[in-house]
Amino acid sequence: MTNPYVYGYPYQAPPPRRTNGLAIASMVVSIVGIAGLCAWGPLSVFVSPVGAILGHVARRRLKTVEEEGQGMALAGIILGWAGLVLSLIFLAVIIALIVGGFTFLPSDPSYYDEYYEEGS
Repeated sequence: MTNPYVYGYPYQAPPPRRTNGLAIASMVVSIVGIAGLCAWGPLSVFVSPVGAILGHVARRRLKTVEEEGQGMALAGIILGWAGLVLSLIFLAVIIALIVGGFTFLPSDPSYYDEYYEEGS
């Protein structure tokens, strides 16, 4: 059996370091922004930058406070800015389709007449 007392004091593990709340919030908001791109489309433009900004604030705060969360803050920054870029591209494609008038559809009405004659 090992002696639980080292140098006359009971052995005690050091307390675990806390994880920074802003780092966690940054990663979660950025993931929601990326997932929201599939669900809400261009509304992710407003959510993703919030995650990135929270990540920047968390990294700055982690330099002075002894907490964990550097990786989460970095993930929030990367995912936040990537979500913003993807949602802006998605928004640009939607605007281009609306302004372009969906030019991939045939504009000749006779095309549709031939289609309906064959189907009858």
